[in-house]
Amino acid sequence: MARALKLALAGVLLFAGVVAATAQESHGQGSTSRMIIVSPRAEMRIGNQEAVLTYDGRRLVLFLQRYSDGLPTGGAKIELTAGSVAAPLEELAPGTYASNDVSLATGQNDIKLAYTIGDRKGVATVPLVLPQRGVEGSALGAMRAPSTAGINGLMLAVIAVIIFLAVNVLLALRARTARPGAPA
Repeated sequence: MARALKLALAGVLLFAGVVAATAQESHGQGSTSRMIIVSPRAEMRIGNQEAVLTYDGRRLVLFLQRYSDGLPTGGAKIELTAGSVAAPLEELAPGTYASNDVSLATGQNDIKLAYTIGDRKGVATVPLVLPQRGVEGSALGAMRAPSTAGINGLMLAVIAVIIFLAVNVLLALRARTARPGAPA
């Protein structure tokens, strides 16, 4: 009886593996893939603040938040200098500041940030590295998120139920075959 149950369990697990494998094979046929673009960015810490500077085309965007709890920091006065061009950042939303028109060169750009956050004033230099033109669409500039179009939700639920039942059967068999008084 125990041998038959083990063979049945192995067959069920093998079937679940085959179903999952065949569903994975079809993921490249007509599926829509999502692109995750990681734009050039630099991160830094200013006292108890965390700043993330990104470059999107001809616009620099700075996200500023408290390091301890992630609350956006509003009301800061920030001016950046890229090369010899100074540009004030205007607050779009609490903790989000943007420049209007900044052109940066390919490679490393040292951006100086002159800031006033509450009663703290200072200057920080942030290195922002931009990739070469045309790299944004290549594998270096974009990552493909795995597609789940090959496996639908019902198939995932069936596989989960099969695994759940298989684990319970194995635990029941282990409890049945355990000798009384022997450590488990």
